[in-house]
Amino acid sequence: TPSVTATPTEVPTPTPSPTPLPAARIDLGEQDLFLGNFEDARKQYLEAQSAAQDDETRAAALIGSARSVYLERNYGAAISQLESVLQTYPSSPQAPYAWFYLAQAYDDSLQYALAAQAYGKYIELGPGLLNGYVYEYQGDAFANAGEMVNAATAYQMALEHYHPGSPEWIRLKQADALLAANDFTNAVILY
Repeated sequence: TPSVTATPTEVPTPTPSPTPLPAARIDLGEQDLFLGNFEDARKQYLEAQSAAQDDETRAAALIGSARSVYLERNYGAAISQLESVLQTYPSSPQAPYAWFYLAQAYDDSLQYALAAQAYGKYIELGPGLLNGYVYEYQGDAFANAGEMVNAATAYQMALEHYHPGSPEWIRLKQADALLAANDFTNAVILY
């Protein structure tokens, strides 16, 4: 009778997967934010922040974490985190983004004057192609704060920075702001 002898087969040993670099964790956090997984995004950002070797990555991770809190509509926590980032890393290349998100959090928490100031700081530090939109946001914040002359000025800047052309709705917002500021002559010209 033939006999069968069992020969052991080698079982491969699993190799541990490498821990993602902080920049990769930030990218994973961005993906989680996009998918609406705010808690997972915050975890990725905080792990990136604790493993980061440079201030720019730390600032980016902390801004991402604040964005996840903001998207959960916890505006107070987002404001606190973004203010902390700006205190700790005021000259970071990430600072303009922190100012923009801070402005949005102020706006959504009805702190319109602070929102207008933060939008202005974003424009000052990070001018670019989107400035027309940001000036419009700033004008809206000034208008909501009751600062109609500043709102009209911001809307004028929005008109000058929009690409391509000048959207008529901004001209109407500017006219409304001038009317509310009792500048009837210039309001009528724009209407």
